[in-house]
Amino acid sequence: WRLYDNPAHARQCLAEFRERYNTQRPHWALRPKDGGDPLTPHDVYEKRLATELPKWQTWAVAARKKLDQMLHPEAA
Repeated sequence: WRLYDNPAHARQCLAEFRERYNTQRPHWALRPKDGGDPLTPHDVYEKRLATELPKWQTWAVAARKKLDQMLHPEAA
């Protein structure tokens, strides 16, 4: 928890947090396709570096495929 002195102080602290979170702190779920250390959101969304789907999210690929088949059976 953090207490802020005033609204300007809160905005400054939140901006610093957002900068650190998005540009300095690697996120374990953002792994490069070619392997290596995790990337930051800035690497992925601004620099457009490709990531692999985390193993714990493989269910999402199957669910999307099933949904697409249900919505567009003619394409299957």
